[in-house]
Amino acid sequence: MKKPFSKLKEKLEPYRMFMRSGRVAGIVLMLAACTMLAAGLVEGAYPALPLWSTYLIAAGLSVILMFLLALVLRIVFGTNTLSRPAFLMTFALLTLLMMMADHASHPVTVLLLSLILTLAADAAGRSVVGMIRVKKFYVSGLVTFLVSGVLIAGAVFAMLQKGFAENRIPAYTSLRTVSQAPSGFDKMMEYGKETVKTFTYGCGSGYDKESEPIDLSEMAERNPVLGLGMNAYFKKDLDEAPVAGKIWYPADKQKCPTLFIVHGNHSYNVNSYEGYDYLCEYLASWGYVAVSVDENILNDLTKENDARAVLMLENMSQVLKWTTEDKSSPIYRIIDAENIAVAGHSRGGETAALTALFRSYERYPENGNIMIYKPMSIKSVIAIAPTCDQYEPAGRTAQLTDVNYLLIHGSDDQDVYMTCGEKQYNNVHFTGRQDCFKSTLYILGANHGQFNSTWGDNDLGNPAGYFANRNAFLSESEQKAILGVYVKTFLDNTLKGDMKYHDIFVNQEACSSALPETVIVQRYQDSDFELLTDFDALTGFADYENVHVRVNNADLWTEKSLDNGTEKDSSDYSLYMEWDDETEVVANFAFNKTSLAKKDFSFAISDLRDKDIPRAYLDYTVTLKDDKGKTAVAENPVPVYPALGIQPGKLHSLWFDYEYKHPFTTVTVAQDAYKAEKGFNFAAVTTAEVCIRNMQNGKIALNDVGFAAADAK
Repeated sequence: MKKPFSKLKEKLEPYRMFMRSGRVAGIVLMLAACTMLAAGLVEGAYPALPLWSTYLIAAGLSVILMFLLALVLRIVFGTNTLSRPAFLMTFALLTLLMMMADHASHPVTVLLLSLILTLAADAAGRSVVGMIRVKKFYVSGLVTFLVSGVLIAGAVFAMLQKGFAENRIPAYTSLRTVSQAPSGFDKMMEYGKETVKTFTYGCGSGYDKESEPIDLSEMAERNPVLGLGMNAYFKKDLDEAPVAGKIWYPADKQKCPTLFIVHGNHSYNVNSYEGYDYLCEYLASWGYVAVSVDENILNDLTKENDARAVLMLENMSQVLKWTTEDKSSPIYRIIDAENIAVAGHSRGGETAALTALFRSYERYPENGNIMIYKPMSIKSVIAIAPTCDQYEPAGRTAQLTDVNYLLIHGSDDQDVYMTCGEKQYNNVHFTGRQDCFKSTLYILGANHGQFNSTWGDNDLGNPAGYFANRNAFLSESEQKAILGVYVKTFLDNTLKGDMKYHDIFVNQEACSSALPETVIVQRYQDSDFELLTDFDALTGFADYENVHVRVNNADLWTEKSLDNGTEKDSSDYSLYMEWDDETEVVANFAFNKTSLAKKDFSFAISDLRDKDIPRAYLDYTVTLKDDKGKTAVAENPVPVYPALGIQPGKLHSLWFDYEYKHPFTTVTVAQDAYKAEKGFNFAAVTTAEVCIRNMQNGKIALNDVGFAAADAK
């Protein structure tokens, strides 16, 4: 075996000498690739730096890391070359960034592409210098240069494109018949008639109203290294966190319901709070006061959402003082302090929930010596693509009681790419003492950043954003329009008591003709809901306090916790059913004799299958049985979409592959949807069955089984 390889090695020796002669150039080109990719990481860590210094630091770090790695390799393996550490650095960085954008869906492809591109960078540099230094012309050297050059050019071209994903929205919207929006709803998509005024507030001069800073140093801290850039930019530490923001208000109104909104984490040198100008101006034109709170001083930190909530409360308290006590204030008597909602985006979405929680706390949960009590009326919480459990009060997940809650999330969110807010949705509880509701809106094609005008469509930021798909999103204007109309309707419902268009939170198709073309999957529950089981309490499996559960024909049925993307357990269990080679699977719920004269059977359902093409809605029936054994059957009473397929990474497009999202849809079945057997008694129902039909290989989850008030439809 040695002889053939020796001959091959001998024949290739001129080519090997040719490539060795350009080894330094290969190292330089790999370092250049590392510098280009690492510059994005440096910019993310120190966003206020000039572009030239970002690349200079990235280059310096790349060189230092290469020499350190070379030292390690020399100590461990006895190698004494810089080619190997430069190669390993480039390969590792490419692999990491592609994995981030691709959600590690194609690890073998990622490793192979990283290897090919790193080899191409090394070979391109070597071959160029080789052709200059070696006098004799080598065809193999020219071929190496051309092949590696084409690979590098192709990679750069692909990285600079927004993506290659197909737009999946038409494939799903083609399944439905568009419902005509109720009269007047289309006007909601436009600005109102109120004249809008604004004013700013903050610490120091340059604001319309001056405020005092707050000490947050006990709740958050800056990293010693990354904090150097923050200290230089803000010229103050967290013990002087500014209370600052911008207010929009209608010029000729008083006692207006009010929304406070807070941004999430982004580059600290970007005024993220200005990204909601469009929403605040729109709301003010309809008679609301809208306040966008500036918390940039807390950006680029970790585990700081408690500090965000405390700062939010301080802003709210200051603004309410101006409206109730300061006659010189432009907003004197303009805010109705009894009708307030809080909203937040990304980490701000978790902040909004924590704000509603903290307003009733006398002391900071992590240190009882710190007073945080800010009693105020918060009726509603809006969470836009929120995080969850990044902060847990005294180690416990946040629980909210008797507050309205709206969760809005996009299927193509590449930052908070799982619906973390579902955990908070499940942890909103109603006592029945107040009229409240909660709803989730899962929007096909919506990404993370386009809810904020300053963030845009690159959720990951560069360099990871080079490998992400961004061309299958809804447009920014469409995404903002959907957010605006749902936020306004939610505030109309919960702050003004105007329930005219409440159906938009219950029926996903109710107003589809007036909204941008997409799919919005909804989950809903209100304070009148009577729960039979949410499967969260294991009490001798399938024998719950209020209901007896059985499943027929499934190969497997059990309680299962569905991952919602949080770092910890979602704590949300559902009835999970899986089967092969069956055409019908039935989930049976038996309960005490119940009158459905003023309420309807309701449940949440999710199609957990992963399919390439959405061919049809889920085919199912809901059957009621009364105490005499007579039945009433409803066929497909509420449209339930199949799994939503998206392509978050460019590699998904390369392999025609999809990542699937499985949001729950709430199904509430009205009496007029049933075809009842003669003599069926809606006042004496004892059993409800959900039958999944025409699904030979199925995976289905059911949740939140119970009875909804008849007027919740």
